[in-house]
Amino acid sequence: MMSRHKEPRRRRTIRRRFKIGPAIGRVLAGAVLAVLALMALTQSTGREKAIYQAIALREEQGGVQQEINDLKLLEARAKTLERISQSEVKNEMIPVGDDVEYLDDTSAVAGASTTR
Repeated sequence: MMSRHKEPRRRRTIRRRFKIGPAIGRVLAGAVLAVLALMALTQSTGREKAIYQAIALREEQGGVQQEINDLKLLEARAKTLERISQSEVKNEMIPVGDDVEYLDDTSAVAGASTTR
């Protein structure tokens, strides 16, 4: 029979071949912090750029909306002038020009102007 004897277990160990001193540790920590700060700065400038683009788009949208409103107003004026020119009331209208006559006696007409 085979003898059963226990072989000693080999312990797995990791040997340190280099040692990190306090100065190198500070340099590495500073480098990690610098990288993290750079990442944060990059993200914040990206957000700021997006905010400025959104503001510019809102201003452009406001300008376009104002232009649309102006065009709607011009369209309404054109339609009104067209309606007046095509209506029967046009023939009854009297053009107002420099030949305005004022009343001298205002006692018979309420609200009449006598200024010249």
